[in-house]
Amino acid sequence: MRFTEGQVAKILALAIEATQRNADGSSTRDPEETLKLSIDKVKPITKVWFWLGGVVTFSLLPMFWGYLSGSGDTGFYSIFGKGDLFLLSTVLLAAGLTEIALIVKAIDNKGLLGTLILGALLLVVVDVARYSTVAQEASNPAHMEALPHSIAWASLIMYLLAALHSTTCVYLGAKTE
Repeated sequence: MRFTEGQVAKILALAIEATQRNADGSSTRDPEETLKLSIDKVKPITKVWFWLGGVVTFSLLPMFWGYLSGSGDTGFYSIFGKGDLFLLSTVLLAAGLTEIALIVKAIDNKGLLGTLILGALLLVVVDVARYSTVAQEASNPAHMEALPHSIAWASLIMYLLAALHSTTCVYLGAKTE
């Protein structure tokens, strides 16, 4: 048996109302007012800011832990030169694709949809290929010093592209809700 979105909303409202009754059985809150507090009522740009501040920014915390805790090498190339951002980029792209997959039927612009999906898949292939190559080199202490500085910049650029892509997907997902 499947429920419509309206039926689910009514069931939730009734459940919330049932938990908020006075001793005499009267309700303390209007169920319609309870539904207005729903996450679906948040503006799309607010969801984007939460996405950027939460997921995108917090995903970088493990990389900056040495800097924040005062231990370890804290230089730009030490933080970004191991290719970890390629791995994080893959995760952000997967999150963006998930947002698109949930709303694929609601998007009218199929060209934009195709571009986002194809772009994400191409970026994932590049990220995975680069990460596997760099991680293999970085695992060998003798090669660690030989890793080129271009890895830091390439991984940072790929991370920024992935963040932009996933943020676009989150915006479209929030806009079509």
